[in-house]
Amino acid sequence: MLMFAFDRLTGTRSAKRASAFAAIVLAAATLPAPAANIAPTNLPATFCDDVIMSDRVVSSSVQINTDTGCDAVVGQTGATALCVLRANNVTVTGSGSISFIGSRPAVLSAQGDLIIQGSIFAGSGSDLIFSGANGLAKAGGGGAGGGTSGGAGGSSDAGASGGVGGAMRGNKALHPLIGGAKGGFGGGNQTTPGGSGGGALQLVACHTLTLNTNIIAAGVGGQGGPGEVNLNSADGGGGGGSGGGLLVEGDAVTITADLIANGGGGGGGGTSTFGSTGNSGGNGGSGFSLTAAPGGPAGSSSAGMGGNGGAKSGSPTLGSNASATLGSGGGGGGAAGRIRINFCNSVSSNPSLISPAATLGISCSDVIFRDNFETAS
Repeated sequence: MLMFAFDRLTGTRSAKRASAFAAIVLAAATLPAPAANIAPTNLPATFCDDVIMSDRVVSSSVQINTDTGCDAVVGQTGATALCVLRANNVTVTGSGSISFIGSRPAVLSAQGDLIIQGSIFAGSGSDLIFSGANGLAKAGGGGAGGGTSGGAGGSSDAGASGGVGGAMRGNKALHPLIGGAKGGFGGGNQTTPGGSGGGALQLVACHTLTLNTNIIAAGVGGQGGPGEVNLNSADGGGGGGSGGGLLVEGDAVTITADLIANGGGGGGGGTSTFGSTGNSGGNGGSGFSLTAAPGGPAGSSSAGMGGNGGAKSGSPTLGSNASATLGSGGGGGGAAGRIRINFCNSVSSNPSLISPAATLGISCSDVIFRDNFETAS
């Protein structure tokens, strides 16, 4: 168990506006939370000064579109604006869950306490810029970049090059907050799609934040390359999507569940022998697994297998080259994303529950210690 504790700083707070978000059940209002000390990343400096009267409880499965369902939209320099959802205290019960979709990264925030007992799937805010490169004829697509670069795709039987893996980007602090990216297309007649990237999610509690269940922002596996009955052609596997960004912040933070932002595995290459199709790569975090997503098996022994996705256990691997005539290359594995935990007063978390490994920072309203504790780059 990893545990840090620091004395709470004091400060004064001003009353501002109330807020609500759609599709969430309104609970009985409580007194507004008292002054807090955390200084949330990517949000206005006065964010925790606001007083919001209403509590929110999520007790069923809810889907939130970050293009339309925001309480507020907060801009980011060099990245897509944030969709912010706010309440006084927020609870996701064991019978509830939230799935985020849409183009904007999501921020779920509580002026007081945030308690998560139902699963959250971060699918919004994926990045389209840092995808893996497409493979040439019959070669595998490159895996998308994230906290590391993505794995390159495998070459074809004729030596056509696989796509280069997407570049590493972003920073440990998740400032700005960005999600994962899409894997490159496998080359061939049908250009096999790569897997999509994981989303971007920031959880903010101006007081206590308790996570008792899984938060997933994982990349999707690349598709397997279709087989072709034409002896001169087959399709390379698609590259794996990279994991997204998870940013967890509170005055006091307790985590007893999995945080997963693994990359997806690359798809296996297809072959021209009897139209044998490659298998799709595994999804990062599939079944709430912390282990690396496997690359998809090839359509036959003459084609290349997809590369494994990135995770805490290691960087993504390359797609395999075709080994014989009539084969195509496997897609490269997608990189793992980034996970960050910021706190002011205390944090309690088991590192074995988090993949990839999280970085820690201290962020308080009166003094910002973040860069002295853990560098942001």
